[in-house]
Amino acid sequence: MKRNNKGISLIEIVVTVAVIAIVVVPLISGFFTAMGINSDSRRMQNATNIAQDVMEVVKAKDIEHVLDEMVTDWRFFDTKDRNVVRAKTFGNFDVFVGDTLVTFEREKSKELLAYLIDRRGSSVTTEQIAVVLWEDEPYDRKMKNRVTMIISSLRNSLRNMEIEDILVKSWNHLAIDTSRIKCDSWEYEKGDTAAINSFHGEYMVNYSWAEETTGKYTQMENKL
Repeated sequence: MKRNNKGISLIEIVVTVAVIAIVVVPLISGFFTAMGINSDSRRMQNATNIAQDVMEVVKAKDIEHVLDEMVTDWRFFDTKDRNVVRAKTFGNFDVFVGDTLVTFEREKSKELLAYLIDRRGSSVTTEQIAVVLWEDEPYDRKMKNRVTMIISSLRNSLRNMEIEDILVKSWNHLAIDTSRIKCDSWEYEKGDTAAINSFHGEYMVNYSWAEETTGKYTQMENKL
């Protein structure tokens, strides 16, 4: 039988497709395998980098200190009640609602809240606030306006977290409602073991005016 030279037969097409499949399928399989290996390698590298970062932190601190901080984080910040306001005063000052960090519009408004927590519910006047936040600057009309602005900024930041009610404001006075806040240093004064173990001579290190309270807690620690 004569071959038709005018075109490609069906058999030739089938054979060609089969050959291509035999060659291409292993190549594709190898390509995806290589991609999987690369992905695993990246994940392994990321995990290694994280582990190295953690080890650097551990090396830089006393291991007992690290464990104490872990206990403190669990003790004060891991709770089923996500609306509890928690103040961390040992080390740097921060405030949380449940496990969410409260952010502030201005650093001075955060410092004002720290000062109110340091006062533990005692009210302060606008003049006292000015002296603490701006030290030697004169208490004039301009300063009064600055204090008013900082108080307003603090209220806005707390309102955003739906905890504005922790502030107690009266004419020319400001305080906090201590019943609405859980604070590590307050627990320390009550003799709470976790709080005592979490104190390492540092209290609100962000602020120079906190040194007096730091000295008080250091003396308490020496008596334990």
